[in-house]
Amino acid sequence: MSFRKLGWLAGRGYDIVIVRIPACWTEGQVDSSGYFVPVVWENMADPIITGREELGWPKIFADISVQNAPADPWQCSASWDGHGFFEFEASEFNEAVSDTKQMTMVFEKYVPSTGDGEATDAHYLTITAPDGPEPQIRSVMNGAGRFSFRRASWEQMPTQYPIVNALAALPLHDFSPVVRISSSSGGDGSAQRKLVTKQ
Repeated sequence: MSFRKLGWLAGRGYDIVIVRIPACWTEGQVDSSGYFVPVVWENMADPIITGREELGWPKIFADISVQNAPADPWQCSASWDGHGFFEFEASEFNEAVSDTKQMTMVFEKYVPSTGDGEATDAHYLTITAPDGPEPQIRSVMNGAGRFSFRRASWEQMPTQYPIVNALAALPLHDFSPVVRISSSSGGDGSAQRKLVTKQ
């Protein structure tokens, strides 16, 4: 995802590589579905810090390059200190009518305790549900694409290599059409909260 002309950043923007896994959970007596998000990469410190502390998103840093010109192909890559660990490419876009419904996402908020490596100051699930004004959809296009994670050594990514290698080891069997959506900003964070699941 690419965010541009953000008011709270005085017109600046940033990019995101987000991993979402389909998930189901029970909260109280209600069964829900959406995505579990184990990791999010962003290329600006401010949204990383606020997102981790206020929202509980598992955000970490990467250099993210997005080529989002109207012409094909549409490309994105992510690297850490020169080691490229993620590539994405999509092309052959055609106008489409697609379900652009926003899905609920679940995250694990973890804050270790200072001075005690076995204790935590915070450790619980958080949930981001659709909230605020509905985004205004400018265009929806379907295309064909591919993505891949590239394994890393400890020397290449000393703090992130277990994450990247776990994702690189996952089998990729099928790809649904790539959906390219251009829209205005939507949610305002008002539905962000702790998730209390059934024990």
